[in-house]
Amino acid sequence: MAVQPPQTQKWPDRHAVLFVHGIGNANPGDYAPLVSQFESVLGADATKFAFYFLYYDQINDWFAQKTKAGVELSLLVQSIRKRLDGSALGNIIADFGGDVIFPVLLADARLAVRSALLQQLQQIVIDGKAAGVQPRNQHITVIAHSMGCYHTYEAMTYASAMPTEGLGPASAGVILDNLIFMASPVQLIRTVGRDLGGAVPQRESIFCVSQPALASPAERTNRFAVRAARFPSPAISIRSADISSGRNWTGHT
Repeated sequence: MAVQPPQTQKWPDRHAVLFVHGIGNANPGDYAPLVSQFESVLGADATKFAFYFLYYDQINDWFAQKTKAGVELSLLVQSIRKRLDGSALGNIIADFGGDVIFPVLLADARLAVRSALLQQLQQIVIDGKAAGVQPRNQHITVIAHSMGCYHTYEAMTYASAMPTEGLGPASAGVILDNLIFMASPVQLIRTVGRDLGGAVPQRESIFCVSQPALASPAERTNRFAVRAARFPSPAISIRSADISSGRNWTGHT
């Protein structure tokens, strides 16, 4: 499974944004329409941002392995279907949902994407330092869509729990300005993953499934917990409680 090395660039100021795509392969240039909208919203301030994009091609590998995990995939779709009505639309939604969250059944692929995302975040922090901006003064935003939300949630939760990654909000001072999820399947993955139980390989390594409850990624110290995101975006801020109901989520402090 090939993953491109982390992008590196010179920061024009103190700001950076990382885009994380969802289902389907993304290639250089595919993010252009979203970047254009982002720049339109920010106006002249857009020139202060360094833009990063996470590219990974594991999706093809995941689907190629479907035939090798027929029983597990069938159980996954059944878990979704039983929560819907028996209509044709309900069956279509269940089958599509199976495609969306199938990667949870492939430990190597999901862990490879998590590793790639962590490496990219680490490089972003390094680039900020090279520009003379220390982590606590860096203004980093992560915007994720669809399955990208799942990978981002897992990576940020792992980084917050593992200070050795150098991305801890308390231990390393790396606190994102915004953590923005759009069309997030995190709650769906949690529900179905818990239904499948032992059918999910390395289940304990999936934070959204193994944790007692979904929570904002945070690093816990002896006195308090420091959350991984500093501020929600005022334009699309969503209450942190919404994560438990399956709606999109923006990290809060």
